[in-house]
Amino acid sequence: MERSHPFSVVRARDGELVFAVKDAGPFTARLRALPVGATVLVDGPYGTFTREAQLGGRPPVLVAGGIGVTPFVELAVRRQDAVLFHATRHPMDLHRHLGPRYRPAHPGGERLTAARITRDAPGDAAYFVCGGPGFVAGMVAELRAHGVPADRLFSERFEW
Repeated sequence: MERSHPFSVVRARDGELVFAVKDAGPFTARLRALPVGATVLVDGPYGTFTREAQLGGRPPVLVAGGIGVTPFVELAVRRQDAVLFHATRHPMDLHRHLGPRYRPAHPGGERLTAARITRDAPGDAAYFVCGGPGFVAGMVAELRAHGVPADRLFSERFEW
């Protein structure tokens, strides 16, 4: 059986691909050992859930659990109307790029809830949720319970 590999494209522009890679065994160890400039075969990407946010349209509300922030970083920097909520143990240094549009939630701080997320969101926002299976399922259910319409709610989960 083939296993998925724990990496995501963070940025793809000007002929350059930048990946975030989780150390997860022999495959990522071999990847990390490649010399700069090595040729690799890249298949995909298969994730398309942020396409709506990339094309413009509704203001994006990005909701990430842990490493689920990866596909949102570049998008949040480019879209000045994007707000990024991030449930994490280790807040990232995104305040310098996003200012108050980066809203981390971490142990000991305000918990990330649908009420907190929807409180300041524009009425016509599109919501994008990414993270582990439990985080995504719980957050999608909470957002739906807080009135976010299904046609404005997009999700993708990481399988570890």
